[in-house]
Amino acid sequence: MGVIALLPIVLLASSVIAVPQTDPRTWLDPDDYPKSSIISDKEGALTVALEVDEKGQPSACKVIVTSAEPDLDDLTCALIMKRAQFVSAKDKFGHPTTSTFTQKVTWRIPRDKLITQGFKLTFVVDTKGRLSGCEKVEYGERDDDLRCDPQMIDEIALQMLPSPLSSYKSLSLLLAMEVDQASISIPREMNDERAIISRAFFDVSPAGIITSCKADIARSWMGKPADLCHDVIEIGSKEFDRDPDGRSRKAIVTLEISGMKR
Repeated sequence: MGVIALLPIVLLASSVIAVPQTDPRTWLDPDDYPKSSIISDKEGALTVALEVDEKGQPSACKVIVTSAEPDLDDLTCALIMKRAQFVSAKDKFGHPTTSTFTQKVTWRIPRDKLITQGFKLTFVVDTKGRLSGCEKVEYGERDDDLRCDPQMIDEIALQMLPSPLSSYKSLSLLLAMEVDQASISIPREMNDERAIISRAFFDVSPAGIITSCKADIARSWMGKPADLCHDVIEIGSKEFDRDPDGRSRKAIVTLEISGMKR
């Protein structure tokens, strides 16, 4: 009888912290991973401190240990503020009160998602058709040998695009190697003129090895057909990660030039 009588006294003498109503592991989902961060291979671990009000709702979020990736830090707080709910903390008298809850989050890219590769070179075109200011964007992995060559782009555009160079405000050369069932894709502008220089379809084994390749388009470029099955795709090479579900995959690689009209 004495033990039962003492129990509420012990509870009243101590404050009770806020408790999540749902498992914190459900506050973030793999689908939340920003495509831009996957493409640029950004990962990191951080710790956030949530201020929880008397109703059990997050009222503020502060990163107390950064992931060193501002986009991931900001996204973490935004999503947790939106999704987290708590049973409010209680003071020593059993009344709802504010509290602080800390949570560690690790953003780690599932390696099977890194299956889209390529690059895009974009040049500004002035009203006289001269190219300048090359911007280089790489998807999936870095290529230290990739160089901006305005003369090459100039020659390809003159040969393959339908309009004079001066009618474009920018020109882009894109090489895109994309696998079906990929979670990321390389963005393309919709309101530009585009010409496919070369395109090929290939098969990837569950182990990530290229097993076959068939050219679909191979336009003549610099005196010879641009056949990606011979110039880019190497049968027997391991270009991709092993598929976690043991699936074979089909893929496509495209080399194209596009011009954004003025």
